[in-house]
Amino acid sequence: MFDGVKDGSVAWKRIAEIDHELLGYFLTCHLLIEHYLDEYLKATIPQLDWEKPRLTFGQRINLVTWEVLVSDQKYDPIPAIKHLNALRNKISHRLEIKLDMEALQPLADYLQKLSSSRPYVAPSDPKELLEAFVGTCCATFASHLSFQYRQYPNS
Repeated sequence: MFDGVKDGSVAWKRIAEIDHELLGYFLTCHLLIEHYLDEYLKATIPQLDWEKPRLTFGQRINLVTWEVLVSDQKYDPIPAIKHLNALRNKISHRLEIKLDMEALQPLADYLQKLSSSRPYVAPSDPKELLEAFVGTCCATFASHLSFQYRQYPNS
């Protein structure tokens, strides 16, 4: 990849170090959360025509309030989801972003908060951490959807 001119010579960056499998998995995880986010918003704000507005992920996540999604702020997944989205945005503009444990730390912190009553050791592998985080977030959205549609079956 072209890296500019340095010391009068063209400089190149190698992109062979990119973990394409992890990058694809990360993007799939983001899409899963986006799917559940969209379904959650359709269920909780049914009066809005969701086909017309083209809201960004950030705008949609800002419509979610933790008070409705979870009963205790310490279980609020929104800051960690926003971090995941910020990483996705960085990746879309810079291929060399590293998806290591340091970059994913807010996800591990969120999972740690959930298990404050018992010791929790976050996975040390980025892919395993993403799996645990996304599974937890999607389950949170799914449980709310299940309750919403049971309580208001025609919504």
